[in-house]
Amino acid sequence: FFFFFCHNSTLKRFCSVLGNSRFCLGKVVISKNVIELRRILGYNIICLNTRKCGDGSHCLIPFTNKIHAKRIAMEKRIVIIGAGYAGILTAKKLAKRCKHNDDVKITIIDRNPFHTMLTELHEVAANRVDEDSIKISLQKVFARRKVDVKLDTVQSIDFDQKIVVGTNENYGYDYLVLAAGSKPTFFGVPGAQEFAYKLWSYDDAVILKEHIHDCFRKAARETNLEEKKRILTFYIVGAGFTGVETVGEIAEYVPVLCDQFEIDRSLVTIFDVDILDRVVPVLPEKLSEKIEKRLTKM
Repeated sequence: FFFFFCHNSTLKRFCSVLGNSRFCLGKVVISKNVIELRRILGYNIICLNTRKCGDGSHCLIPFTNKIHAKRIAMEKRIVIIGAGYAGILTAKKLAKRCKHNDDVKITIIDRNPFHTMLTELHEVAANRVDEDSIKISLQKVFARRKVDVKLDTVQSIDFDQKIVVGTNENYGYDYLVLAAGSKPTFFGVPGAQEFAYKLWSYDDAVILKEHIHDCFRKAARETNLEEKKRILTFYIVGAGFTGVETVGEIAEYVPVLCDQFEIDRSLVTIFDVDILDRVVPVLPEKLSEKIEKRLTKM
């Protein structure tokens, strides 16, 4: 049936390739000269055996449905759960490698329409940068890339049927990449999970920023000195990179808040608590000592 979509000039060139001017219309023409036919017609034609009809013309067996079925069978569905650093990098590299392969479909699923720069959370919490500055739109990240972005929350995964079950829809896959990240741990400390503020996500950073600001607002109206000191006492648990960076940012933010709410700087106390005997223990001991001295002066 391809002939019905061809101009006469194309048909003549088509016939010249096969070397015969008589064909059975309504059949898919298949030739040994596959490359030339593809160049002329642009169809995905597979070279198979030919047979002659009763009138001596070349009647060639149609294989359109089989070709389509083969393409479906060859299609590979890659589903990536999580649009953090690992998920985005995986999707981008796969999209680049499979740029010219239409048989590969890449889907990335995240509950947020944006990627969060987790290494900058402390700057949002201490109001150094605007909260929107650490968000990157996933649509912009994957613009002009063969990656399908799905805004959804994954509920479960059926590994036997190879299906990711989401709140909005289900996603079949051939290959699954789990890049959903991790979650904070409270090391079994009673009350920590119920009453402590986390710094683990975009929402955590915004909530913490508003809480710090609200503490100074309340303290400005408090007449009892001891209660005012209590409100202005901050404990940061953890003296790794994130803890130390958070302490430093808050310490630099405090003078700004004190001026804004007319509060004496000496009433504000900041503690950094850790189970180990020095800050940022992954660094050499001399650097840890230098960091501790700098924090103490702040």
